Amino acid sequence: MTHQVPVPISLVAHHVFCPRRAWLEAAGEHTDTLQMAVGDCDHTVTGDAARSRATRIRGLDISSEKLSLNGRCDLVEADATGSLSVVEFKSTPLRQTTEVTEPMRVQLALQVAVRRDSGYTVSGQAIYFTQHKTRIPVELKAADIRAALAAADATCERCMPATLRPPLEGGPRYTRQSHISNRRAVAAPESAALHRGACMSPAAWRLSTCRGA
Repeated sequence: MTHQVPVPISLVAHHVFCPRRAWLEAAGEHTDTLQMAVGDCDHTVTGDAARSRATRIRGLDISSEKLSLNGRCDLVEADATGSLSVVEFKSTPLRQTTEVTEPMRVQLALQVAVRRDSGYTVSGQAIYFTQHKTRIPVELKAADIRAALAAADATCERCMPATLRPPLEGGPRYTRQSHISNRRAVAAPESAALHRGACMSPAAWRLSTCRGA
């Protein structure tokens, strides 16, 4: 389907991982957790367009009016025939694994779909885990592209400004999310006030979580 407002590809990946997190992000809330900080730092280097070469383009902004999607490819490589490979950089400071997850596959699939819609041939795609310095090829079939586009439709329906619905609450998977609606008590005495919805930052890992009214 064509959305009235282009959907960011990264938001679709976040929605696949956690609809509540995507809803909060779409509503303007941001988080500053360790994993986000590490990812931002890694992308500052890997996505530096100034480091691009003729056959290796970094930080390439992409969009498709037909698919109503936009985003950025961390790295696009071209071979001698002009065929492209799309590479997405990922950091895993907490999980310490090189597992290609479903949100990663969806993000790659949408990047590939947008490149193909722009008239390019894409023959390969991969995830590069920055901390492990490991590149893992990812096979994508036509069904994967269709599923990713369906995920974009679902993200638009729930998360885009004109269609925002109440966020999802409850369930064990939300107790460790970066956007968490619990009260957090700051360990420092001078900052002992309770803040609802506060987000952990790399400099504030001493925050402790306490539930209640």
